[in-house]
Amino acid sequence: MSSNRSASCKVRSVRRVILAWLALGSLHAVVMAAEPSPPPAKNSDITISWDPRWSEDVDEATPQVRFFLDGHLAGRNEPGFQIVLDTMRRLPRGTSIVWWPDAKKMGSRPPGAQTVPSALYPKRWREFQQIAKERGITLSSLGYPPRFDEEAHYLEATYIEPTAVAVPGDIVLEWKWAEDGAWPVYSLDGRESGHGPDGLRATVERLKQYPTGARLRVRGQDTEEQFVRPPNVDDFPREFREVAAARKFRVAFEIRKAHWPLSANRPAICQFEWRNFNLPATPHDEVLYLLDGKPVGMGNAGFDAVLQRIKQLPAGAYLEYPQYHLSSRAATEEEQEKFDAEDPVPFGKRRRELNDIVKQHRLVVDRGSIPGDEETSIYLNKLLQFAVIVRDGAKPARADAVISWTQEPREDDEPAAAAIYFYNGQKTGIGTRGFLAVLKKLESLAAGATVRIDPISIRTQGPFRRAVVMRGQRHFELTGADPFFGLVDLLAEEAHRKRLHVELIPSKGKAAAANADEDG
Repeated sequence: MSSNRSASCKVRSVRRVILAWLALGSLHAVVMAAEPSPPPAKNSDITISWDPRWSEDVDEATPQVRFFLDGHLAGRNEPGFQIVLDTMRRLPRGTSIVWWPDAKKMGSRPPGAQTVPSALYPKRWREFQQIAKERGITLSSLGYPPRFDEEAHYLEATYIEPTAVAVPGDIVLEWKWAEDGAWPVYSLDGRESGHGPDGLRATVERLKQYPTGARLRVRGQDTEEQFVRPPNVDDFPREFREVAAARKFRVAFEIRKAHWPLSANRPAICQFEWRNFNLPATPHDEVLYLLDGKPVGMGNAGFDAVLQRIKQLPAGAYLEYPQYHLSSRAATEEEQEKFDAEDPVPFGKRRRELNDIVKQHRLVVDRGSIPGDEETSIYLNKLLQFAVIVRDGAKPARADAVISWTQEPREDDEPAAAAIYFYNGQKTGIGTRGFLAVLKKLESLAAGATVRIDPISIRTQGPFRRAVVMRGQRHFELTGADPFFGLVDLLAEEAHRKRLHVELIPSKGKAAAANADEDG
């Protein structure tokens, strides 16, 4: 009995890893549309990728290497790589190419693993590098697929019982695990699309044929045919999120009610969160607290306002606030357990006050997860929804207002000094208060005004040590963390409210040290 349980746990563990891999976009290159990529647009940057990840995974007798341009299948084996080379010859000078996977930058590679095309097609690989040199193309590599636009497609979903009555026009998306437990088998409305990456791709293409606005019922099953919780909203594979957003599907997860997340059982009653907490060194008086999305104050004064609101909740009410998690790729299980036990929050010295109120009022606490490795992705997506990067020495527009800041340099083991903010050259203050003063001044601008932020911690000229690849953006690289990193949603709200045209002036500094290497 014990051995069977152990084997079952291992299989389920493998499944979780596979689903996480899919959700993080690790199969990005594999699961995109199979048709050849159209020629790149003028002055656009491109990505080149291939599968499998390294040469040791290639069967020499029957090699099956797939090459992708911007996520679209270009071809297979050496002829496929030749299509890549022919495409490169048509690219304009100054184009950036980001390619992956680079075996040298992968932490989990087997001994002696080599990058696939350099090992299998050395002559073509040399040609690849020579074409780039002759045409002034910059080459940058990544160990893993880029993840910076994972948050670009938000998905709101509801939860329903598996026995819920079908609504006319419902689309049922289902996956079952194959007998070998290796890959899920996907189906739509009872008709299988296939398993693994090919099945996922075929399912996405079929979903595109359904009418907009339909309800998409997501159903997951294990090998015992019992309903289990499918990937939650955050882990829902990106390909499904994209098509659901594009087709305006109403997504409903079929999960037994006993397994619904707390937030699905009732409307939120009270939610508090914070901004500008760059754990663990941020002074408490630099942290801004929010209640139900509205700023209520900073430091102890802000937390006092939070506690006062929580005291007014009726017995049994629900309270939501965030919880941090380490990156699953960067942390060991032991490190993750230690981090979870410490549970860093900005009000650490006053945690007992909150816990006493929760206990006294018998509140139900729901801690939303904040994976640490997603914060940069969230920041960039929010920033670039309302702002544009002025690239490579291009002339910025005449600005009605200029936001700038300075910050003392620091050593790697020192906490960052609070930034000093300026509005049109006039100092507004230091740290969070200085930035909030900037936002206050933006309120006086006319609708449609142009605002310049100079500098922004971005470099636009390659090659890059760790390139940022996002849809609709040319490649760039971070040179550090902007001091208003945790306050960008407040800036976004003002920019959208006033319909501001915001331009970002890159700092042109060196790549951030933290981005120097891949995971390993």
